Amino acid sequence: MSWGGRRIWNLDELLLYKPKGFFGFFAGGNEIIDGLERAARLGSENLRDTTRTIAEADMKQKTVLIRATLAQHYIDKAAEFHEQVAQDVWTIIIKNILDMEREMRERMGTVYKSALRSFKDQEVEDEFRVERGEIETRSRRYREAIERTEDITAEMTAALSGVAEEKGKPVSVA
Repeated sequence: MSWGGRRIWNLDELLLYKPKGFFGFFAGGNEIIDGLERAARLGSENLRDTTRTIAEADMKQKTVLIRATLAQHYIDKAAEFHEQVAQDVWTIIIKNILDMEREMRERMGTVYKSALRSFKDQEVEDEFRVERGEIETRSRRYREAIERTEDITAEMTAALSGVAEEKGKPVSVA
């Protein structure tokens, strides 16, 4: 049974089974039933006379006594119950908040953690792709610079060889 169900059952129990005094459960009797019986007996002598019509005053007295009996018990108990619920509601709210926090942490540990990991992996891969592209571009430029340097060196060697042959001296390129 839920918390609310137990509380309502307790309220019903308080409202219906109010014993007389402290030892009422052992001695028997119920304040509500006794009050309603008093209201039922009130003016009963007038109701037994079949020749007489029921007077409105008889019913008013019964109504007043019934209301007084019920008000004394139900309203007091309902007020006590309300106060107790108002105090206990914070316990329920805090428990629900803690349950939500626990559930959120569990989900963060499972579903969101794997989603975050895949997102971060993709982010790293994208960043690596950019850096790899930059390194490849830089490396291509170095290669082209080296090839141009080699071509220029070969042209210079050929030019020096040509000049040296004209003068008759051998050219050595180290």
